[in-house]
Amino acid sequence: MGTQRLIVRGLRCDDRSSYLEVFGDPAIASFDDYELVEEADVDEVVRAAIARNALGGDECELAVVLATDPDDAIGFMTLRPAGTSPDEESVSVGYHFSRRVHGRGLATEALAGLLTWWRSVSSARVYAYIDPENLPSRRVLERVAFIAEGERVLHGKRELVFAAPDRNSVSEAALARDQSVTVAEANSKRARAKPRRGSSQAP
Repeated sequence: MGTQRLIVRGLRCDDRSSYLEVFGDPAIASFDDYELVEEADVDEVVRAAIARNALGGDECELAVVLATDPDDAIGFMTLRPAGTSPDEESVSVGYHFSRRVHGRGLATEALAGLLTWWRSVSSARVYAYIDPENLPSRRVLERVAFIAEGERVLHGKRELVFAAPDRNSVSEAALARDQSVTVAEANSKRARAKPRRGSSQAP
């Protein structure tokens, strides 16, 4: 699955250094309840995830890479059963990205692309659960038109519950994102071509 700038692919053994960079980072883990991945364990953890993917079960873990550098994973996404209710077919989506690519809209783009693909293969409803203090993650969900549906407490931890939009809303959110990127790039080019009077520019 791909977007304008990204490819979302299956996890590979050579993703282990990127996996450690993301899931071994205390700052990234601060809003989640998983244990930090240690360097001594990363090979085993990645191989176990690849094995789960190969079984084709309920849980899937994916790597996100730039289209210009498909061997360097910059983030990871998961799809797993949401466990909302016995009579509802649903999955939860998770996403974690390296701090070196934060602030570039890549998580938003990857999530919009994943949802568009998911809607083409499944009718299961998609949820996301986030820490109430995780404002960057909340902004990602809101940009892709996720809808706040309340709260839940899991293992003593309070989480906000968001539900994915329908197909049309996903497409509209992706279009709005692409348009905002285009405008930002145009403004950046104009600023470089014609610096403001009295301002300094880096070379």
